[in-house]
Amino acid sequence: MTLPLAIAGTQDTMEISKNLARGAIAATLLLASLGNATDASLPFSEARWAGDMLFISGQVGESRGTGMLVAGGIRPEAPQALANVDAILLANQLHMTDVVKCTVFLVDMADLPAFNDEYRRYFPEPRPTRSLVVVHDLSLGARVEIECMAYRHAQARSPSRARGT
Repeated sequence: MTLPLAIAGTQDTMEISKNLARGAIAATLLLASLGNATDASLPFSEARWAGDMLFISGQVGESRGTGMLVAGGIRPEAPQALANVDAILLANQLHMTDVVKCTVFLVDMADLPAFNDEYRRYFPEPRPTRSLVVVHDLSLGARVEIECMAYRHAQARSPSRARGT
């Protein structure tokens, strides 16, 4: 697995691959640390615009605003994590159809079929590209985390956004 050179800031993709093998979540933390957190206690932004791209930090199956993970494992967590992504998109005048790339983190590969069931419900065809990483542990003891990148199409820009403000 490699990262785009613009994100990694290096041309040595072999080194990036080795670093990701040691700690896949490091790339997530690097990207997320670039902005201010919605929750002042967290050192990252929930979402951040870069031109016409919206980068959404990893979302777990947390009931929004409570800080509590929904109970019951992957079946309730997956739709909640995806609903959290959807809420962030809607707050930024985007939709699930605007998502172009997702990275999914699972703590158990056995959860993939259940996650895929929910993923299919939330993302219509053509679905975004996707990477999957199996990790040892996730925030709040979650079974799944999903981060997304969405693209605002030129015709969807508001007049103030089109001027770059």
